Amino acid sequence: MKSFIATLSGVAAVCLLSASLAQAATIELQFTGLDVLYDGTNITDANNAGADPLGVVTVDVDGSPVAGSPFSTAVSAELLIPGVFNIAVGGDTVMSAPGGSVTVNLPAGNFLTVALDSATITYLNAGFARFAFGGAVANVTGQSLPGGLMMGDPISFSFSAILASQTNNGVDLLTFRASGTGEIEGAVVPEPATALLAALAAPLALGRRR
Repeated sequence: MKSFIATLSGVAAVCLLSASLAQAATIELQFTGLDVLYDGTNITDANNAGADPLGVVTVDVDGSPVAGSPFSTAVSAELLIPGVFNIAVGGDTVMSAPGGSVTVNLPAGNFLTVALDSATITYLNAGFARFAFGGAVANVTGQSLPGGLMMGDPISFSFSAILASQTNNGVDLLTFRASGTGEIEGAVVPEPATALLAALAAPLALGRRR
């Protein structure tokens, strides 16, 4: 009977811990100062020779900065959003093609690279543009984050920019140059306390077999 009560108590503890794990910790990487170019087909970072220097990059876990964050030196980004056509001068929302990517470089060789699917691109005729990639349309393809953190799917990526200049044919934008801020967000992996959950579950499983 005591063994049964102990098992029930253990199951309850595991259930409570499982519920807490359902709210997995979240990594948020935010950056400022990314300059981008549109050539009528693709949106890229403005540095054709490499990564575009950024202003500041912050890396938080559930709102708490990791060691060293915010970073303001040796930070840069590379961006490609392919297949962007027919953005109306008066304001428009279009879809990009899949196959894009964004890489954010941090000090000490740390970085995050994310592959992008189609983006929803919203352009306002006031000169503001937003690029949104939600949920599972983005996934990590390479990373080395501060503190040994690892970001897992699903990944969301968004970027908002103010246009500094643009050309058009009276109907659609032909080119533009813009600068803005972005955010990449995903779950921490492995999730916190996963090892503890496994340690609790193992003896319970053995107890049930007895």
